[in-house]
Amino acid sequence: MTAESAGSSSRRGVAQRGGGSQCSSCWVLRGIRARSSPRRCSATRDIGTAAARLLAEGGSGKRVVELAGPREYMPRDVAAAVGRIVGKPVDVQQAPEEAMAPALLGAGMNAEWARLFQELTHGLNADIVVWEGGHPFWRGETEIESVLSTLLGKTTEAAARRGSS
Repeated sequence: MTAESAGSSSRRGVAQRGGGSQCSSCWVLRGIRARSSPRRCSATRDIGTAAARLLAEGGSGKRVVELAGPREYMPRDVAAAVGRIVGKPVDVQQAPEEAMAPALLGAGMNAEWARLFQELTHGLNADIVVWEGGHPFWRGETEIESVLSTLLGKTTEAAARRGSS
């Protein structure tokens, strides 16, 4: 997802303030996802925990485990979490898939990685990249707000409580 700052014409963008018909003092989170259905996300903390568990169990050969976070998230859930973290309302706007590679290039990603990430996003949006099914399904414990607060360098009260437990 990308966003732009108020009054900025930056192509890479990070947040856009106001300017929309719905909110004149909020931030806008622009997403590339075409679908409005919830998506599974996995925090690196949960991936590491799952990997450690699998290594501790031992075993040999191939083992597939499908891993997701504690729940599925809609783009509006991500925007709401960012809003709670930064203390400002955040709206969601959809951008076309074709906007992804240029946005990533503007943020400093190399051209091949940007192209591949756009291709992956298309695969997710078109249901080409899907969960296999038929494997053990594990849920991690890390909520999206915890991940985002770390990425944004902020701590919410909920994240602070989880960290002290």
